[in-house]
Amino acid sequence: MRIIVPFGAGGPADIYARVLAHHLSEQLKQTFIIENRPGCRLDHRTDAVAKSTPDGYTLLLMSNTHTTNESLVDNKPFQLMRDFVPSRRSTIRIS
Repeated sequence: MRIIVPFGAGGPADIYARVLAHHLSEQLKQTFIIENRPGCRLDHRTDAVAKSTPDGYTLLLMSNTHTTNESLVDNKPFQLMRDFVPSRRSTIRIS
């Protein structure tokens, strides 16, 4: 399984993703790979996750930037509320 982090390695999002991956690995007995995708436009990096196979093996670490961009950027290649809606079956409780 992989977690796409649309920010550079070593930053707060990367560190959070690695802690999350550690806990998920322990609970699910799966290997999680952190894939950092830094760049200038968040929507292009996020679109890669929106277009990935919806099999539950690709996760996206989102930030408040995603919700802000939803109202500020008109021509995104995805719609946040349509393309990133989790199902109830995919809910994981981390304690």
